Parts: sequence; C-alpha cells; structure tokens
Amino acid sequence: SGRMMFDSISRRAPGGHELSARYLTPAMPFSLTVDEGLALAGTIPGVRAAHDIAWPPGRGWWRLASWPPLDRIGPFRRMRPSITLLEFG
Repeated sequence: SGRMMFDSISRRAPGGHELSARYLTPAMPFSLTVDEGLALAGTIPGVRAAHDIAWPPGRGWWRLASWPPLDRIGPFRRMRPSITLLEFG
C-alpha cells in the first residue's frame, strides 16, 4: 500500500497560459479535471481510492476561485486546477 499526491492543470493550460506580459507558461502534455482525477480509482488497477484535496485560500481572484460553494457548480468544478491523492492497496 502507499499514497501518491499530484496536481493537475486545468483544460485551458495545455497550450501554455500567459501569466504576464513577459511570461508564458510552458505547454503541458495533459490535464485532468477534478472528476477525472477521482475516476482514476475505478480505472487503474491497484488504485484503491482517489481524493480531491481542497486548495488553500489564495489572495484576490484566487480567494474567490477556491471558495467551496463554487466547487458544486459543474463548469467551475471542471475549470479549476486540482490536487489528487491516490491510495494504493
């Protein structure tokens, strides 16, 4: 048994995302939504459970983006980055 935690970017970032006038994030090869991360428990042999880890509150816009009631609204849930904890066993 063991556990593994990883973060996953949102669907908007695979081509890169402009964070400022001078910085563009690199292209990412894949992304997972929160629900896709949780579904790993039923699709990968040996993964016993998957848990979504809540983001800590940020500042400014990110504080609103991590507000728990927004997570119950489908489009917001699918857009946000996620942290997934997988349990093996």
